[in-house]
Amino acid sequence: MRLFFALSLDAQTKLAIEQWRDKSLVPAVNFIPAANYHITLAFMGSATSAQTDELVSATDSLLTTTQVPSITFTLNQCSYWANPGVLWLGPTQWPEALERCHRQLESLGQACVGARKNKQNYQPHVSLLRTKELPAKPIIDVGIPCHCPELCLYESISKRQGVQYQALMQWPLVQNHIPDRPNSSSFRRRIE
Repeated sequence: MRLFFALSLDAQTKLAIEQWRDKSLVPAVNFIPAANYHITLAFMGSATSAQTDELVSATDSLLTTTQVPSITFTLNQCSYWANPGVLWLGPTQWPEALERCHRQLESLGQACVGARKNKQNYQPHVSLLRTKELPAKPIIDVGIPCHCPELCLYESISKRQGVQYQALMQWPLVQNHIPDRPNSSSFRRRIE
C-alpha cells in the first residue's frame, strides 16, 4: 500500500475551490477531481499491513498526548511546480499547528515504515492539475477560506481512470479546547 497523511477539507471548501478553478483556469481534461482535494501532511511511501497497523497505533498515541486543533487558513496563492508537474493552491501563511503536525507525522513515518524525510520546505497545498506544460495564469485572484476538520491516513490507488485516494483512518481534530479528552482511539474511525 502507498500511504500518506493529509488533512481533509470540508465540503464547502472543496466546492469553493472547484468553482474558483472553473471560473479562473483554462479548462483541462486532467483536472484533479474535487473528491481528491486534501492538504498533504506527510508521505509514508509503501507500507505492509503490519507497518500500517503500527502507524495507526503510533498516531493514536500521538493524538492522545498532543491535541491538534482544527486548522483554518486562506488559500491565497496559485503556483506551479514543474517537477512533478502540478498546479496547486496554497496559503502564503499557515498556523504553527499545521507545521508541527507535518513534522510529527513525518517522524512517525520514518519510525514506523521507514519513510524518507522530505528535503523540500513544507508548503501546504491542494493539487488542482497534473501537467508537464506550464499552465496559463489564473484570470481571478484566489482567496478561499480553508477549513480542515480531520486528519486522515490515505491509500493512493492507481487505476486506469487515474489516481484515487481511499481514506483508511480518520481522526477528528479538536474544534476548541476539550478538557479531559478521552483516548483518541475512541475518536478515530476506520473506513471500511
